[in-house]
Amino acid sequence: MADSEKTKSLTADDFKKKFNLENISFPEPLAFSNAIGIGVKKVYPTGFASVYGVEIARHKPQPTSRKSLFAHVAYGKDTPEGVILMSDKKLSDPIDLNFDDEFSFDLQTDKFYYKDQEIRPEEIFTIIDKAHKKPSQPITGFPLRCKLWFWRKFLTGVIKYLDIFLIGLLWVISGERIKGGIWRRIINIHSDKRYQIEGKDGLFEEARTMEFFGYKAKRWSVVFYCVLHLTIFSIFFWKKVSYSFIDQVFSSNFLALCYVVVSFATTESLVPRLLKSAINELTPRMFSNISDKKLAIS
Repeated sequence: MADSEKTKSLTADDFKKKFNLENISFPEPLAFSNAIGIGVKKVYPTGFASVYGVEIARHKPQPTSRKSLFAHVAYGKDTPEGVILMSDKKLSDPIDLNFDDEFSFDLQTDKFYYKDQEIRPEEIFTIIDKAHKKPSQPITGFPLRCKLWFWRKFLTGVIKYLDIFLIGLLWVISGERIKGGIWRRIINIHSDKRYQIEGKDGLFEEARTMEFFGYKAKRWSVVFYCVLHLTIFSIFFWKKVSYSFIDQVFSSNFLALCYVVVSFATTESLVPRLLKSAINELTPRMFSNISDKKLAIS
């Protein structure tokens, strides 16, 4: 029988019967309805729960009889509707984990493996449970908590503040505001139907416009541009700073006009567009990549 036919003939109930979780004080598993795998929910007296799952991986081709297993575990608030995952967990809480290639199952020999070492089926849950709860260990979990703080708290916090700074800078320069928080932009990046950067249905609210020497510009950009140059002029005046190049530029009407056109176009159009690109793409991707970074649990 071909390996693909063996996989098809193996049902979730067949897969479930291979696991005896009573020996490791785990609840009875439930067979998946849409995949060859099982799931277990372990409820704690605190009102929280861990949800475990092991299934034959579906996200990659497996031409041999030895199939990769996808194992995962998540921790959250237990409710009648299910387990609610949390994004603001304490460093000492159990950590959500995915195991993509560590476990495998041989259809021909009916044996399970962990990194090429043969194990009993229920040992899969023992291994992932130990890694899952390692942050809660006072001493052995301390290095992991430090790592989690750096990647999950410190770096993500830096990116959030950078994002807030860029949003504030965009508003100061152009008067444009952003709709929603960073998570909306992260979802937007991975969505098939992406929002336009501008427009009524986009991520940014358009600013009001006005006539500025015959040019239709954002009202707040004109204000910012004028305030910026008045501030620079005031500093130069009170500090008695003088540059022959600047004097030469403003002594010529043509050169002065060239300066105003180029500098205002940069302030009103180029800089806001760069800021929008960073807000729409850079900070969300940085935040997403760091949040999704797979940390070594050792």
